[in-house]
Amino acid sequence: MKEAPRFLRAGWMLCWLLLGATAALQVAAWNHARAFLRFQHRGASPTPIESLGARDKVRLLFRGAAKPRPENRRAPADVGLTAETVRFSAADGTGLEAWFVNAPGDKPPVLFFHGYASARSSLLDEAAMARDLGHPVLLVDFRGSGGSDGNSTTLGYLEALDVKAAVSWIRTRLPGRPACFLYGQSMGAAAVLRAVTIHDVAAGGLVLEAVFDTMLNAVRNRFKAMGWPAFPAAESLVLWGGVQCGFNGFRLNPADYARSVKIPTLVLYGDRDLRLTLKQARRVFDRLAGPRLMVEFPRASHSSCLASDPARWRDTMSRFLSGEATP
Repeated sequence: MKEAPRFLRAGWMLCWLLLGATAALQVAAWNHARAFLRFQHRGASPTPIESLGARDKVRLLFRGAAKPRPENRRAPADVGLTAETVRFSAADGTGLEAWFVNAPGDKPPVLFFHGYASARSSLLDEAAMARDLGHPVLLVDFRGSGGSDGNSTTLGYLEALDVKAAVSWIRTRLPGRPACFLYGQSMGAAAVLRAVTIHDVAAGGLVLEAVFDTMLNAVRNRFKAMGWPAFPAAESLVLWGGVQCGFNGFRLNPADYARSVKIPTLVLYGDRDLRLTLKQARRVFDRLAGPRLMVEFPRASHSSCLASDPARWRDTMSRFLSGEATP
């Protein structure tokens, strides 16, 4: 039998190498998505990448970096609040825990929803400021975080049910108050938008801090922030993450939800946010169908606009919550 020409053998070898590399990428993406979405047990602390040996770094590349389950590392008393710990359940039966701080008068309550790999204590400073403005506040642990049930996250998809449950609870607790305001940070902002547009949650207004426009862009931004190429790993992570969570990750897009939002909305953006671009934040803002205001905070990162300029944050929130800041 005549031997195949050398160029054909090289072509077949290249095809097999490409297929092997593609398969390895998808396996790695599946493992990274699982590690990203499923937290370790309470108290787990991942080893810094810098201290890992070469073999462990290769394992990390294919297995993904495990994340500890988010815990509340501060208490309301640390910011001068006296809070009541309350529990309620989402529509799918997931038990949720929150801190409730009442206030006299008739101002609407403000509900706070944290970001990815965080817990309700991360928004204590914002809640204390809102309470100081005379508003009752409710800080909620999403499923998989703090005192709530579960050990995983869906990046805002099922968390929208947690938002709906929190709104239902506050209406029962404060039946005579005006419609509440919903404050979401990053993933919390995505959950708030989804709750309002998909689950028909009624609110007096929304505050969206560091809100991403699409899930794909959010993942791409994380790769870029770490100095790694985003394509095609980001696409693979969104694909397999959605499969593991039971939904289409490419359709978890706050920019699409924004089209149906007709209530007053305040968008907060930090100009040093490495996980969000101004263009992406404006894409959400420009699609909002109701009264809207966008405020940029110099020197603010992805974590907190309040921390960069407390006086400006307080003034902006005071005017928005009173109905003065939007047309």
